Amino acid sequence: MPAFARFLEEPFPKTLSIDTGAKHSFKSYEALKKWVSEEMDYLDSIGFFQISVGGVRSQFINELKSFFINNNQHDWTDEFFFQKLKKHIEEQHKRFGFIDSRSKEAKWLNKLKEDQPLLLNGALQYFLSKRKGNSDNNQMGLFHAYMYDQGIEPNFETERKQYEDYFNELEERKTALLDGLDDKDAKQKTQIEEFEALLKSWMGKFKDLNDAHELAHADLVSKHEANMKKTEDFYEKKLAFKQAVTYWSDKATGHKTLSIWFGSISAVLMVATLIGVFVIGNSILHLDSSSDYGKRLITDQGALQLWVYGLFIVSITLIIWLVRLLVKVFLSNLHLQTDANERATMIQTYLALEREENVLKPEDKELILPSIFRTTSTGIVKDDGSPNTPLNVFMKQTGN
Repeated sequence: MPAFARFLEEPFPKTLSIDTGAKHSFKSYEALKKWVSEEMDYLDSIGFFQISVGGVRSQFINELKSFFINNNQHDWTDEFFFQKLKKHIEEQHKRFGFIDSRSKEAKWLNKLKEDQPLLLNGALQYFLSKRKGNSDNNQMGLFHAYMYDQGIEPNFETERKQYEDYFNELEERKTALLDGLDDKDAKQKTQIEEFEALLKSWMGKFKDLNDAHELAHADLVSKHEANMKKTEDFYEKKLAFKQAVTYWSDKATGHKTLSIWFGSISAVLMVATLIGVFVIGNSILHLDSSSDYGKRLITDQGALQLWVYGLFIVSITLIIWLVRLLVKVFLSNLHLQTDANERATMIQTYLALEREENVLKPEDKELILPSIFRTTSTGIVKDDGSPNTPLNVFMKQTGN
């Protein structure tokens, strides 16, 4: 099979575009063959084949198919082949005098077929002759004879003179208009030059104002940045000290709560001890020595057993020791609360003085800051001067 005959069945490698009075595109031989068939049907519907040389329909179709089969040059590329095919279809279409069904001539012929069908044959002959490129002066002669027969004899000289007069009048108007435009152009040019000079002056003033504004803006920004820096520094210090004030205030509140708890427990324990001593002592004084319970606590001579004295002394000693410990913790929390409140007050005072410029000097800060950041003592009293417990007296006597 010849190389390009495969495109009778295969799709085209690229779209084939042709112009036969109207533009068409095809992607396969089947689409191309369908278009040819539709065009031939259209030409047959308007009676084209009745005035053309016989057999042009089949000849056009056969030559189109033969173009695929007979062109078997091995040095042709697909692109070159389709360029040749495009040229072949357009030339053959023109050579046979075909009229494209989508062309302007076809639209006019369709209208003529509806309005004056008797003139269709003559119109087709005219277009067939024109498409083939024939120089047919007889057509013009037929036209003039037709005009004479209709009683129309055009006077071309009179019309030419009228057109020349009209043309000269247009030329004069054009010349006057151009002269006026030249004058306007000169005035506009002067106005444009004056406007450009004024614009240049305004631009100079605007530049001076803009430069001054930029300098003022830069100075204002510099001052604002300096003020912001001072404010940031102050508030950084203030926030730092404010955090310290919050810390010591919270610490004072915590110690106050603890002192209330330990003080309350100490008071309750002392009251409970006194009540217990009173109740136990009253019970011992009213013991009946004849009862079993009394015999265990009282001797035959009416005195308390030694173990009762020992138990009482140990119990009282432990209770007093616990009360002393609770009181020490209570006093320590009172001391720490007072110290925390004092530090918070000193920090707040320092902040108030710091707000005022040139109030605190460096030597003043050297005196104030050590007081604020001094070491905190627990406040626990090591020796409060209270009387010795029986246990302490016993231990001292044993030691001696």
